[in-house]
Amino acid sequence: MLNYEMSNVNKIFFDNYHLIFYILEKLDYNKNDREDLIQEGSIGLLKAIKTYNYKKGIRFSTYAFSCVKNEMLYYLRRNKYNYIYLNDYIYDDIELIETIKSADEDILDNMIKVEMIESLRKYINKKLNKIDQFIIKALFGIDCESKNQTEISNLLNISQGSVSKEKSRILGILKNNLST
Repeated sequence: MLNYEMSNVNKIFFDNYHLIFYILEKLDYNKNDREDLIQEGSIGLLKAIKTYNYKKGIRFSTYAFSCVKNEMLYYLRRNKYNYIYLNDYIYDDIELIETIKSADEDILDNMIKVEMIESLRKYINKKLNKIDQFIIKALFGIDCESKNQTEISNLLNISQGSVSKEKSRILGILKNNLST
């Protein structure tokens, strides 16, 4: 950027910096995240400056408000949810990855795992709706060949991000219900 463009960006940024704190007051967040939220809000404000189009007839402050708020909310969503990974415990002290396929275990362990997989399969078939069943079975290769999120999203005509959110939600349900 040229010097005069940079000074304009600085002026616009500091003229609208108060939006970050205004939005911060309205959000419900952990007080330890305050500095991170201010940074995320600053990033949102810079994105607003970079992408603003006056031809759309929207005031800059209105557009910037949305960009800043979205960036802060994205940060909160990203840090709020505890993602479930294959090594998370979902059934007593058995890890999900262990219930899917095991190779070099003794016969007794395999029998226990087969029993748990069968109870997991029954639970999935009984408690989850058809779409949730399809997603979780396809992701982990239960009763079918495993598929990645993109393949599942193409089959269901939804975005890959939606499949990811559904996976997290479904695994949360399984974790909560099978561990009790």
